[in-house]
Parts: sequence; C-alpha cells; structure tokens
Amino acid sequence: MHRPGFARSYLLSGGDPGTLADILGHSTVEVTRPYYGILTADELQRKHEQRSPIAKLGGGGNGKGGEN
Repeated sequence: MHRPGFARSYLLSGGDPGTLADILGHSTVEVTRPYYGILTADELQRKHEQRSPIAKLGGGGNGKGGEN
C-alpha cells in the first residue's frame, strides 16, 4: 500500500491527523494536511456522524442520536 492509500485508510478507520503525522514522519500536522483532501465529502460526513459529540447527545439531526 502506498502512503496516500495508507493515510486514507487510517483516517477512514478513525485515526486522527496528529497521530498520522507522527506515523508518516512529518514534522507538523500542517505537512500532513494534503492527505485530508483525499477524503470525499460523503466520507467526511460519515466520519463526522460517527465521531460528533452532538450526534452522541441526540442533537445530530439524523434521528439516530443516543440517550443520556
């Protein structure tokens, strides 16, 4: 797997950009920023829905929010 493919897979699996920067040996997360552009709008939306604290509180607007 090439680096962009790994970066894409890592981010889609829930990895964070800061740790990805460390794994790739980048000096800062800013160097890693171009890898964010490899995710589609739909993929970013799914990641947001999975990780959003608002969605977990039931305010995500999709009717799938959890209960407190």
